[in-house]
Amino acid sequence: MSKPNFVRATVLVVFSVLIARAGFSFGTGASSFSKAESSGGEYLPNKIVIKFKPGQTFGGRLSKTGVASFDALLGSNNVARLERVSKGKSRLGKGMASAGIENIYYVYFNGGESPLSVARAFKYHPLVEYAEPLRVYRLTATPNDPLFSQQFNFQVIQAQAAWDVVKGEQGNVVVAVVDGGTDVDHGDLAANIWRNPGESGSGRESNNIDDDNNGFVDDFQGWNFANNSNDPSGLSSTPTSANHGSHVGGIVSAVSDNSNQVAGVSWNAKLMPINAAVDGQDNVIGFGYAGIIYAAENGADIINLSWGGGGAPSLFEQDIIDYATSLGSVIVAAAGNESSSAPHFPSSYKNVFSVAATGDLATGDLKKADFSNFGPTVDLAAPGQTIRSTFHNGATGIFSGTSMASPHVAGVVALVKTLHPDWTNVQAAEQVRATADNTDAANPGFENQMGSGRVNALKAVTVTTPSIRIADVRFIDANGNGVIERNETVEVLLNLTNFLAPASNISLTLEENDPFVSITSNSANIASLGTLETTASPLSFSIRTTSSAPSGRQLNFVLRIASGDYQDRERFTLVVQPLFENANINNITLSLTGIGRIGFATTEADEPTDGFGFSFNRGPNLLFEGAILAGTGPSIISNAARGIGETGGHVFDRDFVTANDGPLRIITPGAITDQESFTIFEDVLSNTPMNLRITQESFAMSAAPNDNFILLRYTIQNSGQSTLANFHFGLFFDWDLGTPQEVFQNQASYDAVRRMGIVSHSNTFVGAMSLGTANIHYRAINNLTINDSNGFTDAEKWQALSSGLSATFAGPADVSHVIANGPFSIPPSQSITLDYALLAANSLVELQSTATAAQVFWSQLITDVEDPGAPGIPTKFALLQNYPNPFNPTTEIRYDLAQAAEVELTVYNLLGQKIRTLVKARQAAGFHSVQWDGANAAGEIVASGVYLYQLRAGGFVQTHKMLFIK
Repeated sequence: MSKPNFVRATVLVVFSVLIARAGFSFGTGASSFSKAESSGGEYLPNKIVIKFKPGQTFGGRLSKTGVASFDALLGSNNVARLERVSKGKSRLGKGMASAGIENIYYVYFNGGESPLSVARAFKYHPLVEYAEPLRVYRLTATPNDPLFSQQFNFQVIQAQAAWDVVKGEQGNVVVAVVDGGTDVDHGDLAANIWRNPGESGSGRESNNIDDDNNGFVDDFQGWNFANNSNDPSGLSSTPTSANHGSHVGGIVSAVSDNSNQVAGVSWNAKLMPINAAVDGQDNVIGFGYAGIIYAAENGADIINLSWGGGGAPSLFEQDIIDYATSLGSVIVAAAGNESSSAPHFPSSYKNVFSVAATGDLATGDLKKADFSNFGPTVDLAAPGQTIRSTFHNGATGIFSGTSMASPHVAGVVALVKTLHPDWTNVQAAEQVRATADNTDAANPGFENQMGSGRVNALKAVTVTTPSIRIADVRFIDANGNGVIERNETVEVLLNLTNFLAPASNISLTLEENDPFVSITSNSANIASLGTLETTASPLSFSIRTTSSAPSGRQLNFVLRIASGDYQDRERFTLVVQPLFENANINNITLSLTGIGRIGFATTEADEPTDGFGFSFNRGPNLLFEGAILAGTGPSIISNAARGIGETGGHVFDRDFVTANDGPLRIITPGAITDQESFTIFEDVLSNTPMNLRITQESFAMSAAPNDNFILLRYTIQNSGQSTLANFHFGLFFDWDLGTPQEVFQNQASYDAVRRMGIVSHSNTFVGAMSLGTANIHYRAINNLTINDSNGFTDAEKWQALSSGLSATFAGPADVSHVIANGPFSIPPSQSITLDYALLAANSLVELQSTATAAQVFWSQLITDVEDPGAPGIPTKFALLQNYPNPFNPTTEIRYDLAQAAEVELTVYNLLGQKIRTLVKARQAAGFHSVQWDGANAAGEIVASGVYLYQLRAGGFVQTHKMLFIK
């Protein structure tokens, strides 16, 4: 798989705030569904979710924040209240800060506005990290009728033999079913329903008191989010959802050995029922992620999610998955029923155990079910065709789908956890995965696409095995620009973690049968790897792409792992990245790159190629060169514009490389506009690098009056350890309007009212516009002054970046211009955000009108972008990401105190156990840092793995993750 599901590494970036708008395909019955058009069919109505940026602290429930600009947004969008997504601490004693969800809030609004448009309104407020509508998912299945003798699924996974070794009733494992409602009074379920130990009484008795202070009154046996009640049963208004939730619950843990109806895989483990349906909308899961929070905070060991859909990933949903797993829960999810390898969520998220479906005895019990999804993110498979289990209102029946496969795995994980209560839930899940029966022989054409194989309950509770998985994937490309290109040699670096029994003499073989890549170094060895140990240094493999490899080609690799009798395989994905992509949703066509250039990607030749440039109304290209310029002085410049060759003449500076986690993507439609792009690049090739990490985004709309411009946003982060003072940033454009002869009649000028540089000739006008309030610099340039004889020097670039409005007109001539902002002061790990618009028109009046439209549209999306303040005293509390990360032997942890406070900085493991207190003292306001050497309180070096570090300063609490590698 492209990214292991429990330590899921990725090179193919998960995009920020991408919401599925292209139609869903859902993961339960053997069917797919287009998005519903009824109210809330695609998104929950009258509700979105936002995440405030670190350092913003508010109460659990509020109607105003006290921040005037944000509260104005609340008023203009008819917001009634904000409510934190988590109501309180978990039963494990770890709070919301353990995964950073304390700043995530539901936003409830009145009126008929679409959730998508309301999310757009909040997205770019400077307090907000992301804003998203809440996506809903669907369920579907076809009923039939009962009895255990026909439960072939238990035969093929050898459940009965496993029960001779261990039964769920012998332990206290809790499996949460977040679904359409579970019949808690069902004769074959009632005895196994989880009882909340924190609430007084039992059953549905009520004292109207939240005895355990978890935010839910009298939640004796789970919760119903569909009607906000303490009865998690399915609703009469959603009968199929009710049957589905009961069916899934019965597969996990129907009461077994009771001479009644059917058995459950985990033989009487405790079942935590959570109704996440939508009242009145059958087959719809609308509160799945609220259900995940509830399950994890209330102590569920395993959380089953038998629902899902296609589309794009969500930051909110991944945050909630990460939160649940940080509390120790294992999440098992249906892989989907579209017979596809396309991404499917939540099963494709990191930290989710994805389950495909195999067939019944008639179709082949090791064969992939016709409807089942497959591919690199699947972890293993389980029976999912014609599965008999409990239905609502005491009945039983048959459903098919990966929804039925997933609870088989959840149940077997519960058996393993019962047998090994000292193991983490992740280890129990890894045991199930590592002992699965290989399905390749039964599935020609789907080899390596069904995870480790079909679950085998007997082997899971009897076999001692390692379980070695990829912890992270990195690559180093030949020319160092962070992009896997055609005809390029790439070094692939893998770190591995062993979750289970120690392994020795481990051999690794990398495989790929794609015609566009060859593996030039395919093997590596590890002498030994202990339990929960990660390789001390990455293992190196080498690949080479062909000269004809298509841009965007997904290369699916298989890593064969062998140690004695242990045989395993891991999958990961690399992508042949394009050097450029075209934004073309409206009258502007613009080529974008991930290396700091605009219009064309090539930086090796005298003439720009490999790109379309910039055109208006599908006409000819109007741009010779576009590039980013940044600097703090005439001798400290990072840029991708023309420079000076060693023997004279101009070449192109190539200071930026694409970050491994930021390959260029065009997204149509985007999360908030009709088309968007995303990439991240860094100035690592500069002669004087400033340690810049620049996120570039673009936004475009297709309809008038917003169809003649494209917005560009740059978030510039200082990833170094020193403050960047006197920092300036801008865009350079060399426009060529008209015929080759007419180019020398172009004119450049500045419109001070609109903060816009203009280049024009005849009836063609183009503009580059600075949006926002930051200090502006504009320089019109006659290209004869930066021609082949003297190039475009760093000193000239700095002059253009920083000299205000001293040269606002050039021409008639071959002209270029720079529009820039500054100065800024950027402390370590902090960032600024700058926004620009590129425009085109057939007249000056039309260009001015377009500029007004761009300003209005930008103002609607991006509210008053704040310029960074002076670096003396922080304006807010903040805990920054440690550096370096991963690290060995030491790392630095930095934090900001807006005022003097009692400070405690503590390191925890993922179980919430305190490893070491690094700081416990009263400290003054300012910027602080401390080193950690990987040692615990006793001075012993800790094991390799992920650790949490938490800052408490007065009422401020924030937590981050870090990776220690021996």
